[in-house]
Amino acid sequence: MPAWINKYYILDLQPHNSLVKWIVDQGYTVFMISWINPDATFSNKSFEDYMITGVLTAIEKAKEINKAESLSCMGYCSGGTMLAVTLAYLAAQDKLHNYVNSATFLTTLVDFKEAGDVATFIDEQQLELLDSIMRNAGYLDGYYMALCFSILRSSDMIWSYYTSNYLLGKKPQAFDILHWNSDSTRMPYSMHSYYLRKLYLENSLSKAGSIVINGVGIDLSKIDIPTYVLAAKEDHYSALAISLFNIQYGKNCFVLGGSGHVAGIINPPNKSKYSYRINESQYLDPEEWFRTSKEIAGSWWPHWLNWASALNNEKIPLRQIDKKSIIEKAPGRYVKIK
Repeated sequence: MPAWINKYYILDLQPHNSLVKWIVDQGYTVFMISWINPDATFSNKSFEDYMITGVLTAIEKAKEINKAESLSCMGYCSGGTMLAVTLAYLAAQDKLHNYVNSATFLTTLVDFKEAGDVATFIDEQQLELLDSIMRNAGYLDGYYMALCFSILRSSDMIWSYYTSNYLLGKKPQAFDILHWNSDSTRMPYSMHSYYLRKLYLENSLSKAGSIVINGVGIDLSKIDIPTYVLAAKEDHYSALAISLFNIQYGKNCFVLGGSGHVAGIINPPNKSKYSYRINESQYLDPEEWFRTSKEIAGSWWPHWLNWASALNNEKIPLRQIDKKSIIEKAPGRYVKIK
């Protein structure tokens, strides 16, 4: 489940740094959501709509195509937040184990009390301004999100290009992550207003029952499947302290990766870049966890694979996907909408 605030292909940029391809190469079958780039006709699409007809429907369809009893799900950024809501929704109805057997959360916020640097842009006055913009247009233009992200990383995203291109006359080098960052999407008024106000401003997701989906109160503590949670050390959006929220032990695992919100995720093993930290001991707070953690050089991808394989290492014959279920060739029409 990728975030809906940018195009899904961040997890599948190029063959040499694609997390999706790497997982497929390890023998897994991967399904990924491609969110539509909404226009004004989607103005009334709600957070609940995105969960019920988006994530939940995608899980059901993947089960059907794959003829699987349950799935292992992965969510990135806000897609991980939506995945957590979906899992809690299923758990509240005693259906979770019929749909999902494990979950991975990549740089995901579920407790927005300290939402990182992005909280600078979220208060009542600014939300009222955004609401008026979205109400008139029917959506929030991707320009605003791109500007927000650029300001948060102004040294890398603004001033470095001003210096090298404008002052020194150097032509910017091609950079896949930068291309993705500029390929922004719109957000529906109803959905995005709810997301910013209920989750960021009011932090309702951390309060059991405060978020209600389709008449069901959401309580994250009801999620009882194995989870793998990855935070990034230099992440501007999901701080270490918040990423540790509600993480327990047993088959659950917390990992602190190197770099930031994007580069810390797109870190293939063949690059031998960065490092990650693990800690199998009990801890009282994030500082104690970090102080007693073990740092391991390289990518977190193999560590995740070992964790996932330990849950179920059964090998099955390669599945043949029914071609009747194919709508069109990848990457699909949604990702091409500007």
